[in-house]
Amino acid sequence: MKFKLFIEVIVFLTLVFTFKQAKSEEVTNKSFQYYDSITYQQYLAGDWNNLIFNGKQALATGYDYKYLRLRMGFAYYFKNNFRTAADHFLKALHFDSYDTIAALYFNLSCQAAGRSGELYHTKGSPKPYRTLDFVYADAGTMLVGDVSDSATLSDSNVYYKELIQPVSRTYASFGLSLRPLSNLSVFLGYSQINLTDKKSFGYLSQDAVQTSVTDTTYGKVYNYSFPVVKNYAEKEFRNQQKSFYLSLNYYPVPGLKITPAFHILHINAQRVFAVQTQTALSDTAWYNKYDTSWHTFDYTAYDYEITTSDTSYYDHVISLSVSKEMGRFCAEINGTSSRIMDKKINQLGASLSWYPFGNTNLYAHSSFTYQIENDIATTTQNGSSTTKTIFEQMVGGKLYKQGWIEGYITFGEIKNFTDKYAYLVYNQVYPIKSRIGITFYPYIGRHLELMLMYRYEKMGLYLTTTSADTQSLVTNPDCNTSIVSSGVKWKF
Repeated sequence: MKFKLFIEVIVFLTLVFTFKQAKSEEVTNKSFQYYDSITYQQYLAGDWNNLIFNGKQALATGYDYKYLRLRMGFAYYFKNNFRTAADHFLKALHFDSYDTIAALYFNLSCQAAGRSGELYHTKGSPKPYRTLDFVYADAGTMLVGDVSDSATLSDSNVYYKELIQPVSRTYASFGLSLRPLSNLSVFLGYSQINLTDKKSFGYLSQDAVQTSVTDTTYGKVYNYSFPVVKNYAEKEFRNQQKSFYLSLNYYPVPGLKITPAFHILHINAQRVFAVQTQTALSDTAWYNKYDTSWHTFDYTAYDYEITTSDTSYYDHVISLSVSKEMGRFCAEINGTSSRIMDKKINQLGASLSWYPFGNTNLYAHSSFTYQIENDIATTTQNGSSTTKTIFEQMVGGKLYKQGWIEGYITFGEIKNFTDKYAYLVYNQVYPIKSRIGITFYPYIGRHLELMLMYRYEKMGLYLTTTSADTQSLVTNPDCNTSIVSSGVKWKF
C-alpha cells in the first residue's frame, strides 16, 4: 500500500509539473504580434485591467517596446496609479526621447503623484514650464499656555530663582520659485520672526532695621535686626530674527533629485541679567554721653540689579539631500552642517515616503535624524559632544475631491534642529520635548493653494535655583503652546 501511494504521488507531481511547463511554453510561444494586437485592442476598448495583465506577460516574455509602454502607462494613468504610470511613460521616452505625448503624460503623472517638481522637456517642443513657477507667503502666531512653575520664592533655603518663559511669537515669510531649466528649480525665501520673552527673578536681601534704642548709664545703645526680605522682579525682552534662504532642486535624470540649500540667520537680541551687588553700609551702634561721641558698625548689603544688553549676530545652515523615486516609494538621505548660538551642529538623516495606491489619496512619510552638537569654543579642544535622535511620522491623504490633510507626530528633543531642506531652523532657547500637528490643504483652483496648520508643542523652560545646599540647580518645567498659521501659494 505504501509503495502504491508513493507511485500515485510521483505521478501527480509529474502531471502538475508538465501542466505548468505546458502553460509556460504556451505563454512563451505567444508571438510579438499577439501581444501587440491584444494590448492595442484593449487600449482602444479601455480594458485597463486586462491590458496590464497582458502587458506584464509581454514584458516577462521579453517584448519591450515604446507602444507597449505607452499603453501600459495610459492603463495605470486612468486607474489613478500615477507613480507606476510615470515609470512606463519614462520607459517609452527611453525608446523615443522626442515623443511629446509620452513627455506630456509623464509630466501629468508626476504632478498627480506628488512628484510635481519633475518635468521632461522634449527637444523642439514648447516649454512645459514657466520661468516664474510660483510665489508663496505664510504667517502664524504662538498661543502660550500656563507655566507649571515660577521664580517665586517659597523655600527659605532658596535665596535665588530665575525663570525664562515665552510670551509671544509671530512670524511671516515670503518665497518664490524660479525654473530656469526643465530639470532645475530655484527657491528664494525671506522670513521674519518676532519674539517676546520674559525673565523672572526671585531673590532674598537683608538690610539692617533699627528695632529699639536702650538708655544706659554711659549713653544710648541702638538695637537692630536683619530680616530676610523676599523680592520679585521680571523683565520682558524682545528678539527679532531675519532669515534669507536659497535652495536648488536639480534632476540629473528623472526620478533622482539633488537639493543643496543655504540658510543665513540674522538675529537682533536682548539679554537680561541679574547681577548681584554688594554695598558697604554703616549704622549707629551706640552714643557715649560723657564725651558726646557717636560709634557705628559696618556691614555689607547684598542685592540684585537687573540689567539689559543688546547684541546682534549671524548664524547659518548648509544642507544637502539626495532622493530617489522607486515606484510607490521615495527614499532620501540628507545632511546639514550649521552654526547656531555658538554651537556647531551636524545632522544626518534618512526618510522613506510610501504611496500605497500610487497616488496622493493616501501616503506616509517616516524620517529619522541623528544630531551631534558641540560648543564652538571647545570643538578645537576635543570637548564633549551632545547627541540626540529625532523621529517623525506623517500620514496624509485626500480628504475630499481636491482637499488634502496631513497629521504628524515627532519623538525626540528638538533644539538647534533643521528641517525641510534647512528651510525650518529651530534655534529657540527652549527645547521642544514633543509635538503633534495637523495641516489642511484646501483646493481652491488651478492656480491657488491654501494651507492651514495647527501644531501643539510641549516646551521645556529653564528654571535656575540657587540655595545653601545646592549651588545651582536647573530644572525644566513644561510649557504647553499652540501654533496656528496659514499660507497661500499662487502657481503660474
